[in-house]
Amino acid sequence: AIGKSRPVYYDRALSVLFGFDPNLETSKGAHSGSLKYSLKTAFLGFLRSPCQAMLESKEVLVRRLRALSPGEATEQIIRQAEKMSRNIERACRTNK
Repeated sequence: AIGKSRPVYYDRALSVLFGFDPNLETSKGAHSGSLKYSLKTAFLGFLRSPCQAMLESKEVLVRRLRALSPGEATEQIIRQAEKMSRNIERACRTNK
């Protein structure tokens, strides 16, 4: 939601998420499944964001997402996000 509603804070929020270590938080008593799900959801939200700052961190997002949740479902979501990104870029070029 931050990437869409408040793109000014995109870099700050994303750097905090990248610095978040689910294994460390699990040792503090947090539920690892919930942490991984929340991180995955946040990364996907940023990946789907049309914000220009997302383009700079796209590769890092994809790598972190694949490491966090490997599998065909994640790959399909990444492909969908890449398709959305290409469509947005194409629309921007045609509007200029």
